[in-house]
Amino acid sequence: MDLIIIIIIIVFVLIIKYLIDTINSLNSEIREIKDKCILNKNATFNKKTEIPTVKINDIIGGISYFKNYIDKP
Repeated sequence: MDLIIIIIIIVFVLIIKYLIDTINSLNSEIREIKDKCILNKNATFNKKTEIPTVKINDIIGGISYFKNYIDKP
C-alpha cells in the first residue's frame, strides 16, 4: 500500500511540475510578443483596406446583370 501511495505522489508531483513549466513557457512567450509587437514604438502598419461599399456595389451590379438577363423574354 505504501508503494502505491509513493507512486501516486510522484506522478502528481511530475504533473504539477509539467504544468508549472508550461505556464512559465507561455508567460515568456507572451512577454516576447509584447516586447516585439505591442511595445515597439517605431512599428508602422501601412495596411490599407479597400472601401467595402465598392466591392458590394460590384456584387450588386453583377446580380442585377444576371437578374436582367434572366427576366428578359
